Amino acid sequence: MILGISSAAVDVLSEARAIVRCLVEAERQRGLAHAFHAVSRNTGLSARRVRAYWHGEVAPGAVHAHELHQLRRAAAEHMRAELRRAEARIALLRARLGEQDVASPDGEAVVLAPQAAA
Repeated sequence: MILGISSAAVDVLSEARAIVRCLVEAERQRGLAHAFHAVSRNTGLSARRVRAYWHGEVAPGAVHAHELHQLRRAAAEHMRAELRRAEARIALLRARLGEQDVASPDGEAVVLAPQAAA
């Protein structure tokens, strides 16, 4: 315990901040304001609360259980979506190597002819 703050509270805050950073970075291409609102929609937290996590304004011990649950749920969904995109990309690459009838990264079906032997 440091200055009356338990290490568990610090660990929870670190986890919450890491999740917010990951989710915001994934949406950041259109700017931070957009990213804060996108993460807000995906987590159920207010955009202001997301911004507070991002800027380190949330104090240890101030992370609510429901917030951590929502952040973990959103992080898991983000990882599942990333995995689906990666699997689709792998299938597309395999198709380019000669396999047939795969899904594109956006979920659309793609049928490619086998590569002719050179």
